[in-house]
Amino acid sequence: MKLFYGTTSVIAARVRRRGLRPAPALGATWCSRSLAVAQVRARHACRAGGGTPVVIVCHLNVRRFRHLWGRDALHARGPMVMVRGEIDVADIGDILPVPSATLSPVAVEGVLTGGEILRLLDSPSPRVRLMGVMMLSAQRSPEAFDWLCTCLDDPDARVRLAVAMALRRRGPEAGEVLRHLQRDDDPRVRQAAFTATEGAPVLVG
Repeated sequence: MKLFYGTTSVIAARVRRRGLRPAPALGATWCSRSLAVAQVRARHACRAGGGTPVVIVCHLNVRRFRHLWGRDALHARGPMVMVRGEIDVADIGDILPVPSATLSPVAVEGVLTGGEILRLLDSPSPRVRLMGVMMLSAQRSPEAFDWLCTCLDDPDARVRLAVAMALRRRGPEAGEVLRHLQRDDDPRVRQAAFTATEGAPVLVG
């Protein structure tokens, strides 16, 4: 399995020496199967922590990784993959530079804990999941971006529409991720995804 992890050049140098370890507060690392998603996360990580944006390419043997860390060590949600275990140095591949893009202004935000976010986004109620997306839309951290991306394939169109609007607030570079929603089954979601991308055509109907 090929995974992409967007981060800063400073952190990437450390990962190259030690491997990719889960954040202690979360107990997991959010990687992506989409290079575009990882590139946007890298830009936001640099805005928060300095350095230059890069994407770390990881090559995982799924069977071996789950044997080492357990069956729940890899959990896919939308384009994101939650990794509960350490990715060894031997599994770290290329470190790719990220093209520059205009970043949105930094916003003052209230921070939700990972447990609070998970309870909202994993709720069987679309209204509760929608509330979670709306709360995340006020945050500008790389982690909030990761959580929003887990909802790109939510079964409820209202939730996906809220995700499109939340990503729109993150600036022009979010258009790379919004391409996923430009193929959505719901015309309202497609409309929001296209209009959120600077210079993109507007769908009608």
